[in-house]
Amino acid sequence: MILAIASPSFCKNESLCREALSLGLTVRFRGIGPVLAGTELVSFLNGADYAIIGTEVIDSEILAQCPGLKGIAKYGVGLDSIDFSACEEYGVEVRYTEGVNKTSVAELTLGFLLSLAHRAHITSNLLKMGQWQKNGGRQLSTATVGLIGFGRVGQEVARMLMPLGSRVLIRDIKNRDLEARALNAHPVSLSELLKESDFISLHVPLTKDTYHMIGSDTLCQMKAGVSIVNTARGNVINFDVLKEYLDREIVTGVALDVYPDEPCQDYDFLKRPEVFCTPHIAGNAREAVWAMGMASLSHIQYWIGTSQ
Repeated sequence: MILAIASPSFCKNESLCREALSLGLTVRFRGIGPVLAGTELVSFLNGADYAIIGTEVIDSEILAQCPGLKGIAKYGVGLDSIDFSACEEYGVEVRYTEGVNKTSVAELTLGFLLSLAHRAHITSNLLKMGQWQKNGGRQLSTATVGLIGFGRVGQEVARMLMPLGSRVLIRDIKNRDLEARALNAHPVSLSELLKESDFISLHVPLTKDTYHMIGSDTLCQMKAGVSIVNTARGNVINFDVLKEYLDREIVTGVALDVYPDEPCQDYDFLKRPEVFCTPHIAGNAREAVWAMGMASLSHIQYWIGTSQ
């Protein structure tokens, strides 16, 4: 049996590669480089029985050209790149492990929130240019933080905020009253969260309902001076509208780890002083990389076991 590992993040971790080879399969490594797509992805996957994919797009066009593919194991937690209907149509099973990198994502989110509150990223950049600007912002402990999405990552962020004493508002499409009560968070309507939050952090998957959910209809409800954190998916925010609200100084700070197109090449936007940006690293702490890789390999082991 052949296992094709498409994720560059997996492939550059030597320990994970050794674990993959120990499974006793013929393993095909994509190696380090841009995420494969289209004909290059087809060429890499063709002939494989199983695949481990990260952010590679798997749709009917890809699957139609990979008739031998039986199963896909997800490296990571985002599922928006996989067409599950197409996988079902072509008889390809998809397995994934939820929340495997939640601590890594939550820690970076907390770092973003603290930096935005204390203006650390702004004053750091100014100091590098020779400007000694002593504006320390505010304490996050006195702020209201709104979490849109209260799944595993959102709950972990709330847990990390508890010792600080921030007022935490949450909004989720599911009833999260029990989880919120345990974490001293307060379920509210989306409108109330938007109006009352000093900081808003996004923790939702990318779906047809969350696409551009932060746009003109929601940004107009936010209080002046709000800061926004996004470690979820880039297209949850309408960037064109966000830029307008930054220009109007209604939104005064943005921390982003994800973008509509990656790698992001909108350098004029990234260079804005209000923008704190990282290159999609929230879930990529070394511990998270190991956990994601081992989780994906556990699904391959499952298929090996069921095929014998």
